Amino acid sequence: MSIRVSTMKIQGNTLLKENRLPRFRAKQQDKVLDGSGLLEAEKEKYGYQTGDRVLPYLVQDIYSREKKIEVIKTIEFENRHLKAIFLPEYGMRMFSLYSKDEGRELLFRNSALQFANLAIRDAWFAGGIEWNIGQLGHTFTTCDHLYAAICKDPSGNEFLRCYEYERCKGVYWQVDFYLEDDAKQIAAYVRFINPKSEDVPFYWWTNIAVPEEKNVRVFSGNKEVIYINPSSNEAAGAIKGMSHGSMPDLGSLPGKDSSYPQNFRFSSEYFFQNEADPEQTWEAAVYDDGTVFFDYASERLQYHKMFCWGVHPGGQHWKDFLSEPGKGDYIELQAGLAPTQVHGLDFPANTTWDFIQVFGGITIDYKLAEGEWNQAQKNVERQVKQQVNAEEIQRLLEKYRKNADCEIEELLHLGSGFGAIEEMRKPGATPKGFKFPFASIGEKETIWVELLQKHSIEDQKLCDFPLSYMVDTRYEQYLKDAAEQGGYTAKNLYGVMCFEDTRYEEGIKWFKKSIEAKENPLAYRNLFYAYKDYDVNRAILYMEKALSMFEEEPAREFVEEYTECLLENKMYDKLWQYYRELPGQLKSNERIILNVIPAAVFVKEYDFLDEQYKKEFLRIREGERVFTECYFAYQALKESRETGVAYTEELIQKYVTRNQIPQNIDFRQSEI
Repeated sequence: MSIRVSTMKIQGNTLLKENRLPRFRAKQQDKVLDGSGLLEAEKEKYGYQTGDRVLPYLVQDIYSREKKIEVIKTIEFENRHLKAIFLPEYGMRMFSLYSKDEGRELLFRNSALQFANLAIRDAWFAGGIEWNIGQLGHTFTTCDHLYAAICKDPSGNEFLRCYEYERCKGVYWQVDFYLEDDAKQIAAYVRFINPKSEDVPFYWWTNIAVPEEKNVRVFSGNKEVIYINPSSNEAAGAIKGMSHGSMPDLGSLPGKDSSYPQNFRFSSEYFFQNEADPEQTWEAAVYDDGTVFFDYASERLQYHKMFCWGVHPGGQHWKDFLSEPGKGDYIELQAGLAPTQVHGLDFPANTTWDFIQVFGGITIDYKLAEGEWNQAQKNVERQVKQQVNAEEIQRLLEKYRKNADCEIEELLHLGSGFGAIEEMRKPGATPKGFKFPFASIGEKETIWVELLQKHSIEDQKLCDFPLSYMVDTRYEQYLKDAAEQGGYTAKNLYGVMCFEDTRYEEGIKWFKKSIEAKENPLAYRNLFYAYKDYDVNRAILYMEKALSMFEEEPAREFVEEYTECLLENKMYDKLWQYYRELPGQLKSNERIILNVIPAAVFVKEYDFLDEQYKKEFLRIREGERVFTECYFAYQALKESRETGVAYTEELIQKYVTRNQIPQNIDFRQSEI
């Protein structure tokens, strides 16, 4: 067994920058969902605390599709049976798990590092095993640095640990990876610690990407599932709905076997409602050559999931878009703490939770996995449990739990400096098994060192913006004192904390106090955000004031938000006129262009639309349909221009009915 730092070459582009504006949490903190198809017991906490939430993190929304050979840091962990490769700069993603015995890759190992707009903070990439903590969505640190270290158990055996202080929920978390000399599966022991005196809404889903190949079939320990209704994908803004079903005959796919992902002609997912019993907490993907990938978890991680993009044109485009054409076909097996990803739960105060999950591969007679689902499920379960069973899972959990507090022997990679900041705030706060050296404190954290040591925050230059924000109310007295005694920057930062804590009027008061101290674009923008949902004209005036304060061209983040607001309120003439007057660099900004396309349709700017629909846009959000749906109007404009026929709603509807969309712009999750 060995653990070593190395590098890896990959096609892609590691350019990744942050948006400096605070993205406030959704005011509707519990998502409005359709639960009419669920069993009564399944409606508990359905949608609870699943509204969008980013702060105190910043959105990562600058990246590129210009591929080149990149060299990225890896940590390799292997024994004589398996070799795992981790990416410490990208959330400690287990990028590869290679079986030496079978001579094959067990995961979907992406041929490219290709960012796209799918995560909580925007940037995400497909492939490998991802550790999603804290809030609904691909996690805060999926494209960020995590701590990685070598630890030793009491017998001197080495294992690999990744860990971080998660500052949205204020919890500590770690994943200890074990690959003993004779082990044929890699084990991940996961621990969360809530040191706070109050419960926190919580989330965990392990996301495993595996290849999508012909006849791949998915099984788990229970046939009862909750599945997404296809209508959730059919229109922009559709209310997500779920129903209860029983494998393999689900209402989402009448007449077809839902255990075969390639039967879905729309993006789909279903969640196995396994009991809290390690006899059921497993999942497997079986391929037509008899190869199998499986994961097996202890009872806390009871729920498992299958996600597929679907084999319709939009789904295939997503798979190609996230990799390289013909190389990106994958599905996801996932495992989580709640019945679905839109079921919330609370992590109790002053509590530690843990579980274990093992990942591995075997080869079986494929005939065992064919035919009637119930018998095939029993056959696959028997084969999986010949490798790992419930007793072994419990034994490993108890064994590795004893090592959870083991000290760090050697740091291999640094994460954020916020664990060190928390230790400064409360000496002794860091739990055993964690280490946050002061060397981890960088530019992002410096402002909070200043706050804790000097009880003050210096004003920034007028058009500079904070590198980080603080929304943990345990820091409130420090920040409030600094705001009361200091200048416009501290007042802005305290306003952000109040507003994120849903004390909206208090936040607005401090944004206005910031302006009283010194007019500044960030405070005007924050007021824009505060008012835009119920007094849009007032909000627009605030943003226009912010935009006017930049000496040369305004910051692109402000323009993106302003044009999005005009779009949402269908102020198409105003939006198009504003876009026409933008300087060249902003005029080519992709997000701004996406906001402007419906306005261009409204004012019949054919040449502009013709240019845009020849491009491949990078920042399309999963589920975003406006860009695609405007294509039908563009086609109608084109016919009107070329033939002289009247451009009418009837002409547009002709193209809607034809439903023919070029592959390069089809990001729909269904064919409808």
